[in-house]
Amino acid sequence: MSNKSDLQLAWSGRNISKIPPFSGKCFTAWLKKFELACRMDGIKGEDRKDTLLIALELEVHNEVTSLKWDQCKYEDLVKNLEARFLPVDDKRLRSAQLLEVRKLPSQTFREYASSIIQLASVAMASEPDPAFLISIFTNGLEDESLKSVIETHDVQTLWDAAKLCEKHEHRSRQRVCAANISTDRLSIVERKLDELATQMANVGFNKSSNVCFGCGRRGHLARNCRFSNRRFDRQFATTDKYGRSANYRRNPTTIRGRINGVDSECLIDTGSEISLLKSYNGTDDLSYQDTNEGRDGKKQ
Repeated sequence: MSNKSDLQLAWSGRNISKIPPFSGKCFTAWLKKFELACRMDGIKGEDRKDTLLIALELEVHNEVTSLKWDQCKYEDLVKNLEARFLPVDDKRLRSAQLLEVRKLPSQTFREYASSIIQLASVAMASEPDPAFLISIFTNGLEDESLKSVIETHDVQTLWDAAKLCEKHEHRSRQRVCAANISTDRLSIVERKLDELATQMANVGFNKSSNVCFGCGRRGHLARNCRFSNRRFDRQFATTDKYGRSANYRRNPTTIRGRINGVDSECLIDTGSEISLLKSYNGTDDLSYQDTNEGRDGKKQ
């Protein structure tokens, strides 16, 4: 190296620090930036080759050394590196990508259209036909409704197709929101109806409040009583429809009377039975004793 100070100055310059070392991807594109940053026109002879070797990463530098390319001239070294790190044919690759391009869920329609234009500009030498780009755009859509919308409308450019898809998607979202609101309202009504049906199913007669006037038992009414035993006259306490306590007799009131020395049960109805019994037996010796007893066994 003829002038190490110049080489170090070129490598440690302000512009070269912004260029990363060559890692082995695309040498041609990297070399253009490197020559502009290092100002290779001002460096002559072996210094140019040494400057390039210093800018290579360790793996690339070891490969160059093993192939003994470091002993070549600068022009030969550049040719070898270009041949070694030649990128894949961009046109063929982009053409295949253009035919298989699909819209990603994270992409907007404008971003999707922009990616198609970028691929077409590399894959095709001349300016692509708008109809061809629109067909590529349509094939990459997953929503069949969007495809039918583009086919039914007179779309001239790729950007018109993207705008049309945006409008259609916006309208679809509005319809979905309106449908969701209606569905929410219906679900609220259905939930209220279910709650009402549950409450109505739980509402019933409180059997403990129904008291039979015949037998005194709870749980049924007198007209449905199956325990109609009227041999004993008893009283029981209950409440009327206004919640006031009242005493009801189980059986009609009877009395035990003595007619001609014979004890018998007599029914009093405003005194008429007594007069009938008296006239029927034909005697004035009529006495009676009230045998009606309450729950405590005492006479009423």
